[in-house]
Amino acid sequence: MFLDSDAKLRSKVLHAFCNEALLWRQLKHQNVHPLLGVSTSLFAPSFCFISPWMQNGDINQHMRVNPAFDKLTALTEIMAGLNYLHGLTPPVVHGDLRGANILVTSNEPPRCCLADFGLALVAETQTLTSTSEMRGASRWLSPEHIDPSAFRDHDLNYDRRPRDIYAFACTVVEIITEKPPFSGQLLTDSAVIIQVLNGARPSRPESVWCSEKLWDLVKKSWGQEPRDRPSAAFIHASLQSILLSRQH
Repeated sequence: MFLDSDAKLRSKVLHAFCNEALLWRQLKHQNVHPLLGVSTSLFAPSFCFISPWMQNGDINQHMRVNPAFDKLTALTEIMAGLNYLHGLTPPVVHGDLRGANILVTSNEPPRCCLADFGLALVAETQTLTSTSEMRGASRWLSPEHIDPSAFRDHDLNYDRRPRDIYAFACTVVEIITEKPPFSGQLLTDSAVIIQVLNGARPSRPESVWCSEKLWDLVKKSWGQEPRDRPSAAFIHASLQSILLSRQH
């Protein structure tokens, strides 16, 4: 994490960093990447989180060298981790869910873990500056994340879990196509932001295993209004059902 030279800002960011580290350190789930500690000296004056090395890299890197990788199982594991975070008291919002932040374990079978809680904060106390709000990749950002003032529930205390649900829907497209959302529509990042605010979404992937049930779940998950999106618990149960039906 790189810091501005301003001492007051550095102190503020360091405080937030420590709070985030304390939060992440307490998370215990097989689909959440663990935090080992923090360092303020390794890359001084910047500071960093320290986590176990994942030889397989992120899910995009893993899929490139493992074409037979079970994507539906991966999606179910990702949502298992998100369901755990959202079910905590108070809930934890990941805030930057996308393929680059989903790591794959080296054990057999490989397992997906949520990582890089760069935007994750306790939902009930989360406040973000305009700079940090846009720190996540724009193609995964929900409409209310891009422009909170355009939505009815835009005060600082509203439930931010639907942002993760929207990002998950975009991540489904990313994992199926092995490309960032909207890649087939030849849009710039700036154009994507405008399109998303106007209700546009990525096209349905041309994949034999992107079933009607899965695509219906994706469409519900990136609804324009945050309150219309299903919960992580609902999505996880639905994915488990789809996975089970595939096995029979």
